[in-house]
Amino acid sequence: MQRRLTLGVALVGALATLTVAGCSSNGSSGTISGAQSSTNASPASGGAKAAQAFLQKYTGTPTSINLTVPLKSAPAKGKTVIFIGNTTTDGLRVVAGVRAAVEALGWKVTVLDADPTNPSTGNSAILQAVQARPDFIGYLTDPASSVASGLAAAKSAGIPVFPVAVAEAPSEADWRFSDPFGAADFALGGKVNAAYVVSQSASDAKVLVVAVPSIANQKVWQESFNGEMAATCPKCVVHDLDVQFSDVLSGAVPAQVVSFLRSNPDYKQVVFSVGAFTAGFAAAAQAGGLTLGTGQNDIKVTSYSASPNNLSDLEAGTEQMSIATAEPWAGWLTVDAMARYDEHMSLQPNWNTSMPIWLEEKAGVTNVNTLWTGPTGYQDQFEKLWHVG
Repeated sequence: MQRRLTLGVALVGALATLTVAGCSSNGSSGTISGAQSSTNASPASGGAKAAQAFLQKYTGTPTSINLTVPLKSAPAKGKTVIFIGNTTTDGLRVVAGVRAAVEALGWKVTVLDADPTNPSTGNSAILQAVQARPDFIGYLTDPASSVASGLAAAKSAGIPVFPVAVAEAPSEADWRFSDPFGAADFALGGKVNAAYVVSQSASDAKVLVVAVPSIANQKVWQESFNGEMAATCPKCVVHDLDVQFSDVLSGAVPAQVVSFLRSNPDYKQVVFSVGAFTAGFAAAAQAGGLTLGTGQNDIKVTSYSASPNNLSDLEAGTEQMSIATAEPWAGWLTVDAMARYDEHMSLQPNWNTSMPIWLEEKAGVTNVNTLWTGPTGYQDQFEKLWHVG
């Protein structure tokens, strides 16, 4: 019982930077051929060789924050920020980035906590923040519909709001002025995950995709993955194993995946839409008589947004690749949007900045207890654009 509770908490931590949609998934799964699932042209069109070429930019750790437009001048000191985070692993990583960035500007930050599984707590926290009259408010993950009254109150008070990791694009009408680690980043992640599978597979591979499409950003990732597979591997077959959020919390996902693979032994690629979903899967697979690895007959596991369990699995050889994401960088980019807003600058350069990512394989794991935080010297790069430091 204790192991299941611990696993559930870890998975909630990874989901802290995702957005739970207002409706729930019906839990249905479906199998689609690549050609039938195509939705748009892919930058990796042309099969395995093109996929390998496309992936070159994601091999090795990135060196740039992907933002080059400086502020007009160093921001005025003493501004106040209330940021609504949570105490999960990924939530704390974003909050750590916000804290460091605010300190670099000579501002002050107060952090409130909300429950990532209950969007109403995020709305209550925004309303609480408005009463304190800060210069800026930031928050994690909640869709605009779930925090509508909080956004309306902030707009009425003239306090701009800066979300992180929501599926909706920034909108002045909704009074939301940022979205690092949002839908565009998840769409890119889906394409990169698919390109990696194509680069490592036969032209008629069968691929199992594990996702929670009731979470808006995961639905974006899933649709992007399927579109990429359709465009680059028309003979491949993709099966979507759509799990429920309750399955994630209860730790039931590994058993569901093992059950499918035992019944469908020709599926040799498994892709998880969130790295934390692999927690417990290696042990469940071994208990079920399945072999995970990189050999020709092994089941190959890949994922998006690496968590601590992925680093351990990579080192052990039971996972082939996990896309490393930079949640602390997202905190810095959020504060960058606040500074640009304060200087009456265009926010478009900020909104167009994609999260740096890279393909983390076994050779790239140097410490299983340390997640990647961002490009080397990313803090210095931001400070240079801000004319501070």
